[in-house]
Amino acid sequence: MRILFVNPFYKPYLGGIERVIEALAREFLRRQEVEAVGLLTTFWSFPRSFHPQWPAEDEDQGLRIWRVRSFPAFAPPFYQVPLVYFYLSDFQRILRSFKPDIIQLMNDRWFFANWALQFLAPPQSKIYLSPSFHDLSWKNQWLRLLNFFLYRRLDGIQAITNLEAEKLVRNYGVAREKIRVIPWGYSHWKAAAQAGKKKKSTTINLLAVGRLSEHKGQAWLLDLFAEVEALVDQPLRLILVGADEGAGKNLTAFCRTHHLEEKVVLAGAVSDEELARYYQEADIFLLFPAYEAFGLVFLEAMSYGLPVLSHRVGALAEVLQDKALLVDPYNRAQAKVILTRLINDSSWRTQVGKAGQEFVAKNYSWSNSAEKFLQWYQGGQNGG
Repeated sequence: MRILFVNPFYKPYLGGIERVIEALAREFLRRQEVEAVGLLTTFWSFPRSFHPQWPAEDEDQGLRIWRVRSFPAFAPPFYQVPLVYFYLSDFQRILRSFKPDIIQLMNDRWFFANWALQFLAPPQSKIYLSPSFHDLSWKNQWLRLLNFFLYRRLDGIQAITNLEAEKLVRNYGVAREKIRVIPWGYSHWKAAAQAGKKKKSTTINLLAVGRLSEHKGQAWLLDLFAEVEALVDQPLRLILVGADEGAGKNLTAFCRTHHLEEKVVLAGAVSDEELARYYQEADIFLLFPAYEAFGLVFLEAMSYGLPVLSHRVGALAEVLQDKALLVDPYNRAQAKVILTRLINDSSWRTQVGKAGQEFVAKNYSWSNSAEKFLQWYQGGQNGG
């Protein structure tokens, strides 16, 4: 079996979907039935930076990478996937060279590639899609039109949760039997975690991982932190890990206004090894995004034994079940009570963290995800 992923971005940018590709490719390449795994991507990094110096062909731990050319070198600044022309001749050349049996689309907004491959793919290729589905607000109704007919042409659609599957049926009228529910796994960098031993300190480290943006809710989190920090006797430190996508300036100003410069760390984007160290040294993980289709970082945090505090938005309740501490959406009073107890009660903190760690180890892994994909590709029973 020859599997070709399709996504507009990849390394050095490495967001959620890019990590999924990296992890699934690694697992696929371990399977005897998989002959080769490739990736069709671009010379652009998220959201719209063009990098002509990158190689047109590359390899990453066995994953063969092709980048398609595009024109012009500037994209309008109002859409995350570059709205430019991509050379169809590059698509054809890559397909002839790789001869995929499976084409796995990983982005439901790269319309150019998703539609081009419907007509350029070899007859033997089956085409699947893993959409990163969000509710279709009035601003995003155009997505319904562009994807409505595409979804009916596909051989299958993966949903990462039952909630997402229901929304795909409701918003696009997709036949439920065409949808397969396959959850993601999580990444845990064991070597890095073992190398960095937790420092003995009276300071309680609170950690949030996610791009600094309005969507991820760090501003709301800072408000909560400021209130709780004034209530407890324990010294606290809040660490915000993630690339700045527009919210960093306001977060910094908030810290200055509330005299939190010494207690809040904006760590920026970090390497896997650095992220592992932050997880290892943290005591509590908390994040309050506007929506989560799945929530990989929550699973990562739980795998390190951290108690997780968030709220019931998107699929978090389905994915994390009762092993995370979830309050009503943006309920500051509830969040304040639980966070204060986590800070003051070390034995409860350990108990919650251990339960979450056992839960994710039992229920989520990239190996299981890859196995379910391969069964699906090989004609396994559809349905969640």
